[in-house]
Amino acid sequence: MASEAKPNDRQLADKIKKGETHAFDQLFDQYSQRLYRFSKSLLKNHEDAEGVVQEVFFRIWEKRDELNERRSFRSFLFSIACNLIVDQFRQRVKDWKYEQFLIKQAQQNYQNPETKPEYKELKNQVKSTV
Repeated sequence: MASEAKPNDRQLADKIKKGETHAFDQLFDQYSQRLYRFSKSLLKNHEDAEGVVQEVFFRIWEKRDELNERRSFRSFLFSIACNLIVDQFRQRVKDWKYEQFLIKQAQQNYQNPETKPEYKELKNQVKSTV
């Protein structure tokens, strides 16, 4: 009994383009672990790596009409992953800069409470009461 030949990436891409979920599942099974290991090696975070994998396959399914079955599907998947990883790094830098800004603001306000409007108002009320 001969086993059915496993479809290649181009065949899977063509089937996904037609909306065949079984082909999408096959593609996910074939590449999800590789994408996860790749993402985790760069992001150093389990949750972020899982998020990248989910987003890659979400985008593939959402844009399945635009798939080019002549293009290397593996390269396409990893290109999407790379872009998402770069976005993650940009977000981390943005979050870090914002955190540093908040720390600086808190330190300035703590060191010089007279710059706060609430402090000035309270000080004026105390003076008028005295």
